[in-house]
This record gives sequence, structure tokens and C-alpha cells, in this order.
Amino acid sequence: GYPLPNRTDVIVNYGWQPTPNQDRLVFNTGIALAAEETTPVLAVGAGTVAFAGNDREYGNLVVVNHERGLQTRYANLSTVEVEVGQSVQQGTFLGQVGPGEGEASFLFFEVRLNSERGWVAQDPQDHVPSLALR
Repeated sequence: GYPLPNRTDVIVNYGWQPTPNQDRLVFNTGIALAAEETTPVLAVGAGTVAFAGNDREYGNLVVVNHERGLQTRYANLSTVEVEVGQSVQQGTFLGQVGPGEGEASFLFFEVRLNSERGWVAQDPQDHVPSLALR
């Protein structure tokens, strides 16, 4: 699955990135996908909603736990349309894309793997084939 109805541009990549107007690098734990505000956000696969609500770092956030210890996170939402404990399938409507912060609106999407160190960020392109660069 894909977290939006249509493929779109990646505006922030996963991994170490230079910060705008600063002389340092920051680690991005996911990717930002360009999307118009209110675009539907969709589950990339079957799972169970582990969190649905407001988070001080992510804003409105939906977290879905999947098989094999994988987790997907959908952040920068204007609405949240699912509840904790709800089962979802690929394509389930999770919410809508929220506004950008003085920039274009976007969906921030992460994939994490459960390990003894906690939920460790993974490159989304390694786990969601529809995100892989062509």
C-alpha cells in the first residue's frame, strides 16, 4: 500500500540531512510526502491502531502496529479518524493531511521496528515497496 491516494514527491528524505540555513546535520526518522491539506491518509497494511491522537512532537498522529514487529506512524494530520485498538486493513482511512509550518502541507511517515532498544526508525523505502525510488 501507499499512505496517500496517489504517489507524490518526497520533500524530506529519511536519514541524515542538512538543516536549512544552518551548518549542521539532523537525522530524519521518516519521510515527508507532499500532499494537499485534507488529502486522505491511508494505512499501508493490515494492523492494529496503537495510538491515535495528539503528540507534542508529531502533532496529530496515528500509530499502527503490524506483523513481524513493524510499526507505521502517520503524522502532521488535521484529523484522526481511527481509535486505539481498532483493526485496520491496507487502504483504511486514518485521517487527513494537516497544514505545513509556513511551507507546503505534507504527511510525515515513519516505519519502525521493535527491538530490544525500543521502536527503531527504519528507512520506509525498505519496508513499503510503493515508496521505493524508481
